Amino acid sequence: MIVPSRKCVCLLLGGVALLAISAFLTWVVRDEWEANRYAQCKGKLKQLGLALFNYHEDYGSFPPAYIADTNGNPMHSWRLLLLPYMDEPELYSLYNFSQPWNAPGNSKLSDTCKGLVVRRSTIVRPLHQMGRR
Repeated sequence: MIVPSRKCVCLLLGGVALLAISAFLTWVVRDEWEANRYAQCKGKLKQLGLALFNYHEDYGSFPPAYIADTNGNPMHSWRLLLLPYMDEPELYSLYNFSQPWNAPGNSKLSDTCKGLVVRRSTIVRPLHQMGRR
């Protein structure tokens, strides 16, 4: 019968303990990262809701789904109309409404607008996490 040496057993137990601590810390960091991301998206949704209601207060209706050109083709999204209400009046003033959204000048602004987008995967939380926060 082979009896493992004391040093071998200590190394094995130390490796298992290190693996367990590593797994626990990864879980904690990931959980905190998800909580932070969820809070950011929740704040963006609140800002979007307030922008919608402020737009409604000024114009008596919510923004149209899109702004069409003379032929009826969609040129601009409702999101552009909300930029002044989302603390982005500079971005709104840079946008050229005489050109479509994908024109070279307007498409450069799309990278700036990405911070205003809310990701669906962050908003919809699994049911088993609903009671955690």
